[in-house]
Amino acid sequence: MTSTSDTRRSTAYQLALFTLAVIVGGAIILVYPDPKPAPPPPLPANVISIVAITKTSPLVGSPRIAPAPDVPVQFFAVGEQGQVPGVTAEVRTNNSGLAQVRLERGLYVVKYGDSGVYNIIVTKNSTLTITNYEVDKIPQSIKVLSLTKDWQVAPSDYVLVTFKNNISKKVLLSDALIDGKKAQSVKCRLQAGGEAELPEYEGAAASCDVKTIIEPAGDWDNILAVPGGVYIPWSQAKETLSLALRISYTDVDFKPNDEVKPKQG
Repeated sequence: MTSTSDTRRSTAYQLALFTLAVIVGGAIILVYPDPKPAPPPPLPANVISIVAITKTSPLVGSPRIAPAPDVPVQFFAVGEQGQVPGVTAEVRTNNSGLAQVRLERGLYVVKYGDSGVYNIIVTKNSTLTITNYEVDKIPQSIKVLSLTKDWQVAPSDYVLVTFKNNISKKVLLSDALIDGKKAQSVKCRLQAGGEAELPEYEGAAASCDVKTIIEPAGDWDNILAVPGGVYIPWSQAKETLSLALRISYTDVDFKPNDEVKPKQG
């Protein structure tokens, strides 16, 4: 027979074991580590530095170079089946004309500015240089169509100009300047109404815009109204009539950093 004291010792022993199990189990629960989020994927290895500048070459004065801020630049990865969905990057240049992106190795289509497109192959850290040129060009020919009778070129006169794009890319012709003042185009008005409308113009704003795109080796001609405030004697017109066509175009250069030449000076 089991004595009462043995029963009590057994019961106390079981209670002690149960209490120990609860304590240990609770301790295990309390010190169990919290789940941690998965680490972010590594950044693409290749740093692409973007440099955007504007080079201005006026007819009068020295050429100027300035940073081009707020230029949008997009990168689209391209594979065997075309554009790779979701693999893109987009930046804008800061006030210093600079920006950076990280890209994996591969082929990319770069879109920059309003309509520029360029293809690059990324293999290492590289620099993408976007240079916008703003250049004043002299027309191929100038012919004054005078309406005045006082032997001088005046605001009621017209100038026929021709120009050929000798640059190996299309250019934007944005303005025509006579003595530094913007001249308006009247070519479309003349074509629509005939030369009978010439006397009615009298230096007022023209109905056409000079702005146009000229393809490589393309020819352009127009009839411009002499701006207000321009008066040049006929005897001096050929020598002093300063007429410039303002054109612009963009060049893009992409090179690994070890091939980029440091600036001189």
